[in-house]
Amino acid sequence: ALLASLEETMTFKLGDNKSVESREFTLLEGRWNKEYLKIWSNGSTDPNAQLPPYVPDRVRIYMEHIRHNERTVYFPTRIVYLKKANPEKSIYRPIVTLEFTKIVLDGPVADDEFQYSPREGVTPVDLTQEYLQQLKPPPPRKSSSPSAGKSMP
Repeated sequence: ALLASLEETMTFKLGDNKSVESREFTLLEGRWNKEYLKIWSNGSTDPNAQLPPYVPDRVRIYMEHIRHNERTVYFPTRIVYLKKANPEKSIYRPIVTLEFTKIVLDGPVADDEFQYSPREGVTPVDLTQEYLQQLKPPPPRKSSSPSAGKSMP
């Protein structure tokens, strides 16, 4: 969900591959897309607009290359939210870093990991199906052109 949200709100460029302590990473760097830049900057579409201090200017995602079941999986091992350190310079400082360690792919998960006990007086609402529905791809669009579905000779 975090990566989907970033993809929806930011524009990314592919960075270099990096090797750190025999681990391989692909770097992705994102900045707010025009729609969200306008929201965060009080209507400005200037990519250099100064954003509120609590809003990051960029995000950097380190996608680790992990060998799993005879293929390479790209896992977002580190996500760094960056803030411009000086409005006149392109120097950024991290304001929040998420780092995932001890990653296990396709590992067993005990049923009791998913037990939830609401506090007294709170009625839980199960939204599982709604979230699963969001993960499904949208149905294919039907073409409105008269030649839709016809093959070319």
